[in-house]
Amino acid sequence: MDRIWTVKEKKIQLPARDSLLFFAAWGGFLLFVWPRMFFATPEGIYAGERAIWGDWAGHLAGSAVFAFRPLSLWFVNHPLFYGQTYNYPFASSMISGLLMRSGVDRISAMILPSIVISLLLLLILYVFYLSILKSGRQACVAATLFFMSGGLGFIYYIQDILQTASLKTLLFPMREYTFLEDKGIFFRNVFPAELLPQRSFLIGLPVGLLLLWVLMRWLSTGQEKPSAFKFFAVGIPAGILMIIHTHTYMAIVILCLCLTLSNMKSCRQMLVFALGAGLVSLWLYTTLHGQSMPSRWFGWEWGWMSNNQRAGIFPLIKFWLMNWGLMLPLAVWGTFQIRYFRHPMVIGGWILFMLCNIIRFQPWNWDNSKLLTWSYLLLIIPVVGVLSYLWRDNRRTFKGIAIVLGGALIFSGGLELMRLVQSSQTTQRMWDASKIDMASNFQKILQPGETVLTDADHLNWVSSLAGGQILMGYRGWLWSYGIDYSEREKEIRLMYSGKTDAEMLFDKYHVRYAVFSPSARSDFGGNELLFMLKYKMIMKDSDTRVYDVRSSRKIN
Repeated sequence: MDRIWTVKEKKIQLPARDSLLFFAAWGGFLLFVWPRMFFATPEGIYAGERAIWGDWAGHLAGSAVFAFRPLSLWFVNHPLFYGQTYNYPFASSMISGLLMRSGVDRISAMILPSIVISLLLLLILYVFYLSILKSGRQACVAATLFFMSGGLGFIYYIQDILQTASLKTLLFPMREYTFLEDKGIFFRNVFPAELLPQRSFLIGLPVGLLLLWVLMRWLSTGQEKPSAFKFFAVGIPAGILMIIHTHTYMAIVILCLCLTLSNMKSCRQMLVFALGAGLVSLWLYTTLHGQSMPSRWFGWEWGWMSNNQRAGIFPLIKFWLMNWGLMLPLAVWGTFQIRYFRHPMVIGGWILFMLCNIIRFQPWNWDNSKLLTWSYLLLIIPVVGVLSYLWRDNRRTFKGIAIVLGGALIFSGGLELMRLVQSSQTTQRMWDASKIDMASNFQKILQPGETVLTDADHLNWVSSLAGGQILMGYRGWLWSYGIDYSEREKEIRLMYSGKTDAEMLFDKYHVRYAVFSPSARSDFGGNELLFMLKYKMIMKDSDTRVYDVRSSRKIN
């Protein structure tokens, strides 16, 4: 039986006009949105989307490691937890950090790589879909469905319109209709959930797609296969995915297994590919993780986030209809009716979907969304097959059904993109000008190997802006990384108390400076009066003061 995914089955037709319109529209969207997601004014640094506000402080802390620290200290400590190896996928942070090190300002160092990689993703995603669907128009539709992902949350948008009946509510959606926790909707549109805030995912996705595209071309043609050396060489970047984006690495492992099983004649070549990937990833894992991988990283969990609602098969079906809308029923139809069950990428998409409903791949179960995004991307293939089948029918009724189905698939995601375009209404300040100035001055006096006692707020200017090594960062991030911070939290509380034992802990953790912020005072009960009497204050602004805790002690 011929494989449905062989290149020779259908000649690729590339309608230039449709493709140019596609690239112009989505490229223009990316160029418009990105500069508004993270920017600086004389008043401070701002985020144009809540996920950027929530995540990019951590990404900046990672980038600051490569920007301000000597090479010998790059991987010694996690930027958000002293004593833990820097084992978080760091490729995106390294790119931005090295740009800052070369003189690029932090805003440009974060935004410019994001723009370039987003445009590359646009091209690679199109080429990936084109290689499978063999139609430029269908590839454009598939990529658009991915970028405008969403479920049935638009139902609540219609309800809001009927209740408020205002032009403002119509033009600027009042809620995130792909993320409504109280309605059981958690699979947020790919832009605000993944591509904008999660810089590792943004790099990992195009790299993973490019690797799959290369392997599919090599395995599906009737021509002589490339040499074993080429398969081994392509395995190297697959292994490097471990430091680019871990979830993409997991997805590629599963999808490459599907490719191998669908073409057993190429098993030897794929084993050579796996050898190249395995050697690199094993070295990276043992070097960066060692024995630090927490035992609770993986676990059994039925139905992804549906357990937050009600257990059972029918609540699960309702949950996925609300989160993915018509995607799943159309994908089922296309998989069997158009015989896409023979395509390894579609098989892999279903496997990823099922695994994410059984296994928790990280301490925070919502992080399964990164693998589910891969599943969504792949299951779009049979969905486009269904829409194309309906559209090709000469009857107007079928064309109308295709339009209605396509509209339902992109309605909720389109509402999210409307909010992104109008980001001025959702902009939040991350740091004011005084914190930026303080960070700049603080960075000049920090010495390699010195640590800083700070609060655990996620907008920590010491780690994010000054590049200082802090003892413990934001608890929510540390928990999601599987880091047990309970003992460290007690020690920080003791250090802030200023009691006698605090001096021993200062020496233990090489603490040079203590930062008293509003959060340090309220969260850790800092005794600032004692610090004021005992240590020298070296800088301050309206609500924060920094003390040199070695100023009254002997320095070794």
